[in-house]
Amino acid sequence: MLNARGNHREAASPIPGPLKGGPMALHDVITSPMPGPIEPLLDVPRAAHLLGISVKTLRDWIQARRIEYVKVGTRVMFRPETIRQFVVANTRRAAG
Repeated sequence: MLNARGNHREAASPIPGPLKGGPMALHDVITSPMPGPIEPLLDVPRAAHLLGISVKTLRDWIQARRIEYVKVGTRVMFRPETIRQFVVANTRRAAG
């Protein structure tokens, strides 16, 4: 196709996405293991509060790669599901 200046340009694909030549939408980048809306991410102080630990302890766990996290620019964030899974994985059953 030619644009207004007579230069060639690619026609936009009817299917958006990085491999189809069309604009990339957020849902092309983010995939979720479960369908539905994406829950807001938690920052370090909020995640530490939910876990009942100090911010320093959570930062130590991040550095030791003991808990999964998401980097958003320079910020460290957590998916709520990660916090839930961490609690379940670290729950010990009572004997008896």
